[in-house]
Amino acid sequence: MPKPNIRLTQYQMKIIATLLSLICLTSSLYGQGYVDKAMKKHLEKVEKSRLKGKIIVSMDTIFNAGTPYAILKSKKRLLSKDYTLHSLSGNELAVITLECENYTLACHYAFTFLESGGRAEVSNALGSKVEEIVVENNLVMGEGINPKGEKKLLLLYPPKAGVSGGITPSETILSDVLSNTPQNSGTTVRRRSTGSVSTKGDKIVQGGEEIGSYNTNTVNENGNIYNQISYYDINGSLVAEATQTSITSDIYTNITSKNNMKHTFKVKFRTNAEEEIAQYLVTNLYL
Repeated sequence: MPKPNIRLTQYQMKIIATLLSLICLTSSLYGQGYVDKAMKKHLEKVEKSRLKGKIIVSMDTIFNAGTPYAILKSKKRLLSKDYTLHSLSGNELAVITLECENYTLACHYAFTFLESGGRAEVSNALGSKVEEIVVENNLVMGEGINPKGEKKLLLLYPPKAGVSGGITPSETILSDVLSNTPQNSGTTVRRRSTGSVSTKGDKIVQGGEEIGSYNTNTVNENGNIYNQISYYDINGSLVAEATQTSITSDIYTNITSKNNMKHTFKVKFRTNAEEEIAQYLVTNLYL
């Protein structure tokens, strides 16, 4: 079948070219209008901050009375947000997570300082926003954490005994104890909380015996790529989920299933994160 011989007149070609130009122009103006609107809103917020001496966050930047103070990046999690605090040049300084005790409304912001490993827990019942806590305690100085500000926060809001990041009294008092896992029905294995563990493939092993398993998924969330590690007991029940803040970060937020607590910590070797976190779970009797 011969191909149809379609020829456009010069007039028709001009019409098509004009229409294409209009489409491109409209798209450009629409996009520019969106950008201008967002920038206008940002500038209005900054000016309001300057005039009223307020602390605000706009476009991932904390402003104190209109002056840029630090960068505060947020990441949505179901009903809450996790934050990372950076200097204005982008140095990552601290991880801030909202933690709630045993599915209750007793929540606090956990500040984990990356350089020192210090941890403070500020109750959100006080009504302060994260940016206000950062500025009011003068946590950032130049390219790093202000040591005096960090010390002040740690003294005012130390971690509560038995809450996240350690062994609670209800879990164990002994440091070297033989435990059965899980506590519900099913296969149980015996292992020492102080004994070392290793990973072989997707298996978690202690003393030559398999005590659990894990799998690692790489997630791309709106351009933010990170690893998420799920840990299971010997019966395949989920016991914890560890989420990396970013693919190049050593910081993981670990949520344990039995009490829904968040534990933020820094792994020593990123390539060995699965094993380090498994060791943490065994030591604290989560696995």
